[in-house]
This record gives sequence, C-alpha cells and structure tokens, in this order.
Amino acid sequence: MAQRWRSLLTPSMASAGRVPFRPAIVAVAAALTLGVAGLSGLATNAMADPVEDDATTTQAVISSVDFEDGSTGDWTQSGGPTLTVMASPVSGNDTSVLSITRAADYEGIQSPAGVFNPGSTYTFTMSVRLGADTSGTRDIRFVAKPDYTWIGNATVSSETWTTVTGEWTVPDSTDVATTQVYIGSAQSDDESAYTFYVDDIVVTSKDDGETPVIQDDLEAIKDTVPFPVGVAIDSRETSGVAAELLLKHFNQVTPENSMKPESWYDATTREFRTDPQTVALMDFAQANGVHVYGHNLVWHSQTPAWFFQNEAGDSLTDSAADQAVLKQRLHDHIFAVAKAMSDQWGLFGSPDNPLVSFDVVNEVIDDGSSFADGLRRSPWHAILGEQYIDLAFQWADEAFNHEYADPSADRPITLFINDYNTEQPAKAGRLHDLVSRLLDRGAPVDGVGHQFHVNLAIPPTTFDQALTTFQDLPVVQAVTELDVTTGVPVTTAKLVEQGYYYRDAFQIFRDHTDDLFCVTLWGLTDSRSWRIDSGDPLAFDDDYQAKAAYWGIVDGEMPALVQSANVFQANLPTTSQTVTSIEWSKLPTHAIGTVGSFQARWSDDGLSVWVSLDDATAGADDTVTFTLDGQVFTVHRDGSGDVPAAVVSTETGYDLVAKLPLTNPAEGVTAQFDLQVQGAADAAVGWNLGGGMGTLTLVEPVSYVEVPETSITPVIDGVADDDAWSQAVTVSTDKQIVGDGGATAAAHLTWQADTLYIVMDVTDPTIDLTGSDPWTQDSVEIYVDRGNHKNGAYLDSDTQIRISADNHVSFGTGDADIQASLVQSATTTTDHGYIVEVAVDLQDFGGQAAFEGLDVQVNDATDGARTAIHNWADPTNAGYQSTGHWGVAQLVAAETPPAPEPTPTPTAEPTETGTPTAPASPTAPGSATSAPGSATSAPGAQAATGGGVLGSSLPGLAVLVSLMALCGGVGLARATHRI
Repeated sequence: MAQRWRSLLTPSMASAGRVPFRPAIVAVAAALTLGVAGLSGLATNAMADPVEDDATTTQAVISSVDFEDGSTGDWTQSGGPTLTVMASPVSGNDTSVLSITRAADYEGIQSPAGVFNPGSTYTFTMSVRLGADTSGTRDIRFVAKPDYTWIGNATVSSETWTTVTGEWTVPDSTDVATTQVYIGSAQSDDESAYTFYVDDIVVTSKDDGETPVIQDDLEAIKDTVPFPVGVAIDSRETSGVAAELLLKHFNQVTPENSMKPESWYDATTREFRTDPQTVALMDFAQANGVHVYGHNLVWHSQTPAWFFQNEAGDSLTDSAADQAVLKQRLHDHIFAVAKAMSDQWGLFGSPDNPLVSFDVVNEVIDDGSSFADGLRRSPWHAILGEQYIDLAFQWADEAFNHEYADPSADRPITLFINDYNTEQPAKAGRLHDLVSRLLDRGAPVDGVGHQFHVNLAIPPTTFDQALTTFQDLPVVQAVTELDVTTGVPVTTAKLVEQGYYYRDAFQIFRDHTDDLFCVTLWGLTDSRSWRIDSGDPLAFDDDYQAKAAYWGIVDGEMPALVQSANVFQANLPTTSQTVTSIEWSKLPTHAIGTVGSFQARWSDDGLSVWVSLDDATAGADDTVTFTLDGQVFTVHRDGSGDVPAAVVSTETGYDLVAKLPLTNPAEGVTAQFDLQVQGAADAAVGWNLGGGMGTLTLVEPVSYVEVPETSITPVIDGVADDDAWSQAVTVSTDKQIVGDGGATAAAHLTWQADTLYIVMDVTDPTIDLTGSDPWTQDSVEIYVDRGNHKNGAYLDSDTQIRISADNHVSFGTGDADIQASLVQSATTTTDHGYIVEVAVDLQDFGGQAAFEGLDVQVNDATDGARTAIHNWADPTNAGYQSTGHWGVAQLVAAETPPAPEPTPTPTAEPTETGTPTAPASPTAPGSATSAPGSATSAPGAQAATGGGVLGSSLPGLAVLVSLMALCGGVGLARATHRI
C-alpha cells in the first residue's frame, strides 16, 4: 500500500518521561511487563522522540463555580430542586459544596445561556458525591439542551468524590441564545427524591489558534475493507470537523446511548417520545447516505425501573399475571420504537430510512457457568425466564420486518443478539448454546454481535476464535463495539503496539468477510471514548489526526515495534550481594538478543539495572552501555565505568548491577531506555535493534510473600479450623482500588505438593448478593499466574477465580469447565462477614522454591452494585485483563518451630546449663529475608510486605500448637485455629 504511517504521537500527547496519570478514578489497563512478547528488538531511531505538546494550545475558563461565596455563581436553578450551599460533608474538609435534592433527572442547576459558540469545543468538569442517605449509585453527567447531548458520564456513589468530565463541540446549527448545560443523571430506580453534592464546576474553551482540519490525503478506512465499517456517535459527531472525519472514513453509525430503552421515555411522566439525540443521528445519516445500526431494544441496564414494577411500585414476580404485564410492556416498547422511526424517516427498507440492523437483546449471557441455561439473572429473566428473548426477537421481526417495513423489502432490518467477552471461549460457548436453542425454536435471530472491548493484553487471535465458534450456525456476525485501550500512561511503545494490534485484528476481520455484517469502532476520537481513562483506545486523536491505530486498520506501512517494560520500585544497594539477590528471581527477565537478559528496579536515588550475560571468555572490550533519557553510561566487565556498578563472575559469564541517575523518579513516569552489550557476540547486541529506544514505566513495588508448606492437607469446608493452617502466612487487601471504605479481607496462604490453599476471611457486615453480574455481588477474586510469567495477556495457565459469599464460582477467562476442574471452594458466614476457603491446582508449576503470580481481591456490593474493591497487590484495577501487576508468591518449606526448653529436674546442687549460643549474624543484604518486599517469618507467624502491604498470620499459632500438644489441648487448638 502506497500510503505511509505519518505520526507516532500526536500534539496532544505529553512527552516521554512526563506523561501524567489522568485525574479521575479509572479502570487502568495494565502495561505488558515483558514488553512485546516474541517481537523483541524491533525499533528505529526515528521512533525515539515523541512530539511535544503544541505550545499554542490554551484553555480559556468560560465558567467556574466553587460555592465558596455561598452562591451558585452564574449557574441558575433548573426545575424544582432543593438547593443548599453547605460545608463539605467529608470530615476534615471545610470547603463549601452545593447540595442538590431532586426527584427528576433535570432538576438542579444549569449554566448561563449565550456563552457557547457554534463550532467551538468546551471541556466540562465537576466533583460529585451522593448523599450519605442515598443508597446504590447514580450515573451523573453534564447535559446540553435543547438537544440533550450527554457530556461526560460517571457512576457516582456516597462513598467517595468522583470526577465527572467530558468534552463537547457545539454543533454549527446551535442557537446560542437558547443553549445551556445542566447537571443530569440516570433515572433513579424508585423515582423518589435523592441528594447529591457538587463542587468545583469548571468549563473551559479550547483555543488552539486555528480550526482543526482532518487529513484529506488519507485513504478512507471504508475503502480498505470489504465490509461496512461503523462508529458509535451522538449529535456531537453530526457537525463540524467531527462530521467531516466521520463521513470520510465510515459508512455506518451506531447511537452510543440514545436508542437504549430508557432514552425513549420521559423520566417523570413515562411518556414515550423520540430522544433528540436519535433525531439528530437519523437526520444526519439520512442526509449523508450513511447506514444506522440500532442499539438496543432489550437490556437489563438503562431500562426504566417501572418496567419491572406494578402500579404500586412493587417488583413484579414470575406469577402469570405479572408475566402478562411485562410481556405487554416488552411488546409495546418494541412496536412503539418501530412506529416512531418509520413515521419520521419512512418505512424500513425504503430509500429514506437509513436503519439496517438492531441489537434486539443485549448482554444476556452470564459471566459464570453456574446456571445450566448460561443466562444472566436479570429482572427480565427473573420474571419471564428465557422466553423473553424469544418474544423480543418475534416482536422485533413483526414490527421492523413486517408491519412497518416497505412491502418491496425482504427483511430489511437484520436482528442481532449482542454480548461482551465473547473472546473468552467459555462465554462464547454459552452464547452459542443459546443461539442454537433460539434457532431450534424458530426465533428469527439473524446475527450475533461481538463487542470486543479489549486492551493490549488480550491477544487479537481470540477474535478469530470467537468468530469461528459461530460459523456452524446460519447467522451473520458483527463486531459491534471495538476499542483497544493502551493502559496509562500512554507511551510511544503502547501507541505503536496498538497500531499492530489493530492491524492484526482487521486482518482477522478480513478473513471472516463472508459472514461478517460490519465492524464498528466504539467512538470517533480518543477523548470521546467511555474508556479514555484506560488509555487512548481509538483510531483518531483529539485533534482528529490519524494514530498508529489508523495505519494498522488500513494495513499501511508501520514503524518498528518499540520495546516496553514495567519497572517496579525497590531501593537496592550497588553491591555484590545485590547482584545475587533473590530480588531478580521474583520477576521474569527481558532478553538481550541471545546473549543475556536484564531487569530493573527504581528508587528515589536512581535506576538499578541487573544484567546477566553469557560470555565465558573475558576480553578488554566486554562492556555494557546504557542509554537512559538521552544520557549514555558505560560499565566494564571489571565494574569500572561511568556509574556505580558491582560485578560477579558466573560459570558462563558475568552478572552485574549498575545504578543509573534517574530524573524525576515517581510512579507513572516513563523513561526512554536501551542497553547494548559488547563482547558477548561478534557485534553489539541490545534490547532494541539499531540503537532504538524502548520505554520503561515506573510502577509500584512488587508485592511479595513467602508461602510456607503445610504437612497436613486442608479440608475445604469453609471453616478452616484444622491444623493445616497453623503456619499459613497472611496478606491483607489493604489497597483501595475503587470506592471509599468497604469490605476487606485477610488472606491466609499455604501449599502442599501442586496445590495452593487460600482462606479469605472477609470483613463485610452486610452481605449483598442481589447484583445480576457476579462482580456486583459480595465476593472475592483470586488471580493465579502459574509459574509467574507476568506475560500481561493471560496464558492458558493463568486464571481469575471469582467466588461469591454463597460460593457461586465464576471465571474471568479461559474454558470454564477446565478452570472449574482445578478449583475447589467452600464458604461460610461469620459474625463479621464470610469465609472463603479455596484449593487451586497449580498443575506442574508448584513445588518448593517455585514462584507464582498471585493477587487476592474483595468486591463489596451495595444494592446490587459494586461500590468498593480492595486488593493485596495490583493497584490498577486491571487484573481481570492483565497479569502484569499481580504480586509474587514463592513457595517455601515450613519453618520448624524451636523445640521447647526441657524442664530442669530439681537437684540439691545447681547444674551447668551450657554456654549460651551467640546470636546469629544479621542476614546479609540480598538474602531471601532481607530483599526489598520480602516476607519475614517467625515460627508459626509470617508477615508479607511489599507494595505498602503488611499482613500478619495467626499470631504465634505454631507455638500454641506445640504447647497444646504437650498438654493434650487438642480441642483448644482447634478453637484457636478457627480463622
């Protein structure tokens, strides 16, 4: 292909080494710890330097309200809420906030009119927190009227302040005098009044000195693929530069939110009406010859709560009478949507109506395998059972393909079932089974939609597996919601890797052209993505310029891959003991061609780099040259050189540790790095080829624990009161990942043969199992990376095990049946929460001295929503997608408790007791017990440290066991050992 990849980074990117975290509570996709697996050494000098920020870009403040003067500033009341400026409800914070008590989603405050110019782009931000008496969560956002465009959206609870932020480009046709922005929210479940707090509202206007323009010389994406290619939008993309970019590259659009069930109803009156966003999108598509993929008719989320309630507001049951009520509402909703869209834009299949497909049912498959039918236990299923899916397709077919269809058209609307995580074989299998049953019963299912919301840790080959799974069925398939997050901070290496990811994904899609209806990107530009805080997921940046992802999609010429690696924090001295420290055994190494490997750790005083080389013949030119952020340092085989270094000879060569100066060391900072080795081969060999630079990302300390062996096989009964746990080590879920407060756990660990045993003692006084998703129920999650490969993407040997308080087991990845065969669990409730006891088969990766990747997590739920997450190790909230930040557990032998001193026999004369033994020497630096983040132990009690985590085991249990064994206190021992 003649076109060339143009720019590696965009003007909106910060330069390497200074890329900050985004200021929001985020679900961060973890960077690959080992860089680009199997593709080492592909870098060029041209890729080393990212583009600096455009110095002409400024942000002008249009409106700012902090409520410190007791007023709402230039924002005025909207609707009939109760507004009170008050001191912040957070203890120790005396700043003022605005309390809003509302009963309708538009009640609150609104911006002044006349301040938003057509064609201009504005950024909105505010801090929001629900009142203490408001249960559950609410989705809260800015909303521009009169078109009711969403600007930002975030799920908010009473547990913590949440930043809501979004960007809005004002349509060219906007009437400045009537346009305002108010604070809106999702419809509340019970429609009763509720309270939330708002602070620090800021509206800025982006002024970059010139109107952004698209790249006209790029080949259109739609011209490079043999299937329709779509994009998810709202009215913001129907005018201005965004519309130009859309029309150049895409020939189909999907409404991001405006066709979901709740969008068709007035939140207060329940009146059915067409959302203004839908009107704008359909008008745009009709005027420009673009197809529309509808999304969606039936969903457990974003559906009015009254759908599932009787007139008194009570929940419907599965009685015949209540089933009849819900069936009628389902029928009426589908037919009302079809009628409204045909009345305004013509019969379906006619030249005037751009709609070509619809997701009839969305996300109906359960994430676990506990239910024989494989279905999510949603309100639809609780009341109607599986038949609601058949009825939805039956009525959608009658409405869209018959009653409101052009008589000359043959089934003009393709009807889809759509779901996420179908790249996971077990979930794809459950969806396949459902579709097979539907087809056998005659349900008019035309297609299967795969969302594919992924990150760089999920191999694109899983897309091929998912699409291939359904090839035996008479259906078409669609990729409906594709996006690929890079993880944060966004780096050169990750953007290039993202380009290759999109290239490989679209090659797979081209291979499936014969049964592929379309491929849709879930957003036009990065900042418009709902996943932006997990790392720029789309093909175009915020200045409407093509990224490496675009060049991958069109199969254009790509730059060489850039190596990347996470560097964990540890303060290590530059000594020979450090060269041989167990620290370097905790994580896999990075290859230096075929001559050696390296690892690195960072601290406030520099970057410690450990290098191991195969070079048995010493020579005068044996050197290692390091390049770090443009500075070059050389270390010789004898340890001399430009920086402090220590060298230890080995049987096959030599190992060294060098300490390099590091500018601005802090978590999240990135550094450009390479090392070249001279003398170990005929020519210099490096981490990158051709002198290119890789990217190091400085991350948290490694969470590390030594897990002692047990001689007694634990009984998995949820009680954990047997002697097998007497020498277990304990780690605590002290890292708050989501929310504020919430459930925590002490996790007790031991092992035997090829089995890891875990007891999680959860403190959670109120157990909630009402959520329809397994992670929205009170539960624990156990992550195991057998062999500690830290691969990033899950290998077949990796597992995510989720166990609810009532022992409902589900898995995040892999074949559920295979995963289940490797896990045994039991649960019991306690006076302070619940206990989960688990045995995990390590297969062939166990045994003394083995290292395992490990993390433990607690999910806390309230009113069916997950409100808090606590972990032991991974701070990124992306362990469900990447193994890169999991902790490390080393399996060690049990410590033998000291023998009790013999009781002296009384005699008439004193006896010699021997010469006291001199105290043992302190542990040498670099040994197992002194390495940073290691576990220290005493007989029967061990504590895990690392990553700021400190846990303690059952105190003194081994000593108690010894004493009670001497005294025959078995019953007391069992009582003491209960966890």
